[in-house]
Order: sequence, then C-alpha cells, then structure tokens
Amino acid sequence: MKNYLIIIVVVIGFYSCQTPAAKTKSFIPGTYVSSASGEFSSAQDTLVINRLDQSHYQLLRRTGYQAIRKGKKLPKRHQSRELETVWDPLKQDLTEEKSGLVFRFDAEKGRLYVGKASYRKIN
Repeated sequence: MKNYLIIIVVVIGFYSCQTPAAKTKSFIPGTYVSSASGEFSSAQDTLVINRLDQSHYQLLRRTGYQAIRKGKKLPKRHQSRELETVWDPLKQDLTEEKSGLVFRFDAEKGRLYVGKASYRKIN
C-alpha cells in the first residue's frame, strides 16, 4: 500500500513541476472558436490545431462570413485555409512563416490569441 502512495506522490509531483512552456505546448492541440458581429457583417471562425512533430503544427482555419446590407443578411460565404506553424519555445507561441501570423496561448484561461482576436478552446 505504501508503494502505491509513493508512486502517486511522485506522479503528482512530476506533473506539477512541468515548465510553463511544456504546459502551453500540451494545451495547444485542439479546436478553438470565435465569433464577431457588427452592423455590416457577422463571422464565425474555427481553428483546428494538430501536432505534426516536436516543433510543427498543422492549423486548419474555417471561416463563415455573412455580409449585412440595408438590414438584410446576404448569403453566407465559407473559406478554409491550411497553415503550417512552428513552435517557438522561448516565446511559447506558434508562428506561420509565410504570413507572419503569431498564435499566442493562455492555458489558464483556455484562450488562443491572434492579433486582437480571441478564441475559446472547446476541446
């Protein structure tokens, strides 16, 4: 019985001693959503991030956009983009090298930030 208790304490200690970079890196894979609306449009954005290897992540960005003209909603448009991003362990973010987009994470709040846009992690 003592052996099991010791093993549990060691495992809990190991996970509580993770570096901030390791915690952020383990938080990254998943699905993130954001929506915005205004007088002239509404948009929904979904980001799905998958780990490819130690420092590369695939990001699938799906956007739905609907313009509003004279109070009427126009047909919805959809766009998909696939991006490859690189993990920076010092800055603890992902960068898409072609466009220069930077994806920052806040694991404590369950959020992803791209510029001023904020995404909520749903899984």
